[in-house]
Parts: sequence; structure tokens; C-alpha cells
Amino acid sequence: MQKAAFPAGRIEFDPEPWHRLYWEAWEALRFDRFYGAMGGEGPIPYMAIRAYAEDHDITGDDFRLFRTFMSMIDTEWLKHVAARDEADRTKGENDGQR
Repeated sequence: MQKAAFPAGRIEFDPEPWHRLYWEAWEALRFDRFYGAMGGEGPIPYMAIRAYAEDHDITGDDFRLFRTFMSMIDTEWLKHVAARDEADRTKGENDGQR
């Protein structure tokens, strides 16, 4: 299980062997995203997901499932990052007022 996906050490499901494909792919692709100059991250681009799938012979219905699962994992990551960044901003604002 990838540490980056669970920075607080929480795993809220029982890992299955088939999950490994998606976590390995996400780990390989997670830095292919857009990073804003003032912070923030965008989703993993379709082209990066498609290229990874092509390199690993994931086609047809398997690709549709792969893309869906990758989008779900990445969406949860982006929610985590947004919440973390908001907490950091709030903390910084509160520290500046003291």
C-alpha cells in the first residue's frame, strides 16, 4: 500500500490483490499533473493515463475501468490536498494574528 495515498496511516478498506494495479499506476502518474504557481494541483491528465494504459496493454473495457478507478483515486487525493492546504492557510492566518 502506498504511503502517499494514506499520509495519516489510515486504510479504510481491506486491500485486495487487484488494487495493486491502480495504486502502482497512481504512484507512477501522480506527479504528471499540473501544479499551480500559487499552489494547488490539477487532476492527472487523460493523456498520461492513456499512455500508461497503452504501455501496460490495458485496452477496451479494461481501459474504461482503469480510467474510472484512476479518476476516483486521484479525486480523493485532490480532496485531501485541498483540505490540507486550507488547514495550512487557516493556521498561517491565525499564527499571523498573534
